[in-house]
Amino acid sequence: TRYASPVVSYNIYLSLAMLSNGLLAYRLVRHHSRSPGAGWAAGIGMTLHPLAIQNLEAIQLVALGGILWTMDAWLRFCKRPSWRGGCLVGCGLGLTALLSLHHALFFGLVFAGCGWITFPFGAIRRAWPGLLTGGLVAAALSGPTVWCSQQIHAQHDFTRNPQTVLALSAEANDWITSQATTWIPTNQQQPGDFPLSPGILRVTLAVLGLPLCLSRKRQLHRLLASMAIVSSLLAFGPNMSVGSWTPWETLAEWLPPIARVRSPYRFAYLTQLAVVLLACVVSGQAVRAWSLRNRAQSAPDAKRFGRAIQVVGCLVLALVAFEVWPARTQLFFPPLPRHGEQWVDYVRSQIQPDRAIVCLPVADNMSEQSQQQETIWMMYGTQHGARLLNGYSGFVPAQWQRLRRRLRDEPLSDDTLDMLVARDTQLLVVRKDRLRPQTTLVRARESARLSLLFEDEQYAVFELFP
Repeated sequence: TRYASPVVSYNIYLSLAMLSNGLLAYRLVRHHSRSPGAGWAAGIGMTLHPLAIQNLEAIQLVALGGILWTMDAWLRFCKRPSWRGGCLVGCGLGLTALLSLHHALFFGLVFAGCGWITFPFGAIRRAWPGLLTGGLVAAALSGPTVWCSQQIHAQHDFTRNPQTVLALSAEANDWITSQATTWIPTNQQQPGDFPLSPGILRVTLAVLGLPLCLSRKRQLHRLLASMAIVSSLLAFGPNMSVGSWTPWETLAEWLPPIARVRSPYRFAYLTQLAVVLLACVVSGQAVRAWSLRNRAQSAPDAKRFGRAIQVVGCLVLALVAFEVWPARTQLFFPPLPRHGEQWVDYVRSQIQPDRAIVCLPVADNMSEQSQQQETIWMMYGTQHGARLLNGYSGFVPAQWQRLRRRLRDEPLSDDTLDMLVARDTQLLVVRKDRLRPQTTLVRARESARLSLLFEDEQYAVFELFP
């Protein structure tokens, strides 16, 4: 409608995703650690997941609920294998894929590497029906989305630049680099660094909890510790090598979707998840154990000591939960439908079905400031509803990259206009005060292939002819 805004939907989705992260983390830790304090700390820590909060623009990566659901369902299935439990595991995996194929690929790879640690091999006969059911459910939920994605990648022969993948892979220094809002900073972030540390206190508590993983009864500890180790190694991507052997390249040969990954460092989403939860579990269970030990003693001094331990434990859990505080969000006021831009109304009324428009200027580079104008054009697109040839995306086929360069360097050359005509472009929209150089607008007015249809103080709309 005229008064609707995609910003509202965007913020609602972000809020629900963060809330579900917290609720499912609370449910996972509370049930398997039997510590309410650990559950609350885990819920807050996942709501404020460091990488998810730092990269809110990657909205598809904020939702970690499917991963947490799968972990909870898997641990319950390992305790009591059944076809219902397997179905819940399959639902979790399917939900993860529907929320983010990126997370589904990364978590699926990590889960395959460490899920077997908690598997009840002694009850393999009872587990097979559940495993089969879970696999079928996961395939049914995620299959159509995965198939469509594979078709698109195959159609465009999609590949990644090896240098880009290398640059977006973690290095050892990244793991000791924390965000600026961390209470206990460990290393000052330099240009090009990824602040992947979930917090020195969290890491310390998680390391102290590693000996507990030796007990088969502590299945949650074992799953979290193995996830942290496997995902942190995968985050190195092609930066990790053993002699002349690069495991990432071998993995890409065995598993083709890995060859399409642009940012291996994002395995750190799972590393941070595992470390935060393990730190909460370790500290929460330590507090619970001290409390139970002192509750059985009747001496007044013991009781006072027990209360002091509880207070200290609550403070530690609070520090773990809030160790990395979210940075202050920079607000931006987007174009809203109720403001009623006249050029938007004109395009909506004039655009022909299945015809496209292109909006100038396009982004000069990949910086956030430059991409902001592209984002604004895309938000206007939700109002006029026309197909938009330019815009920002994580997936841009090679031919569209060539068009983008043309629109940036030679937007009105005959070759560029021919490319636009070949893509059924009907209208060209220009933001006059931001078009560089200004002679480009003069050329547009003088071009025999462009006809001025609409103009106001800020915008001009041209029709393109073959």
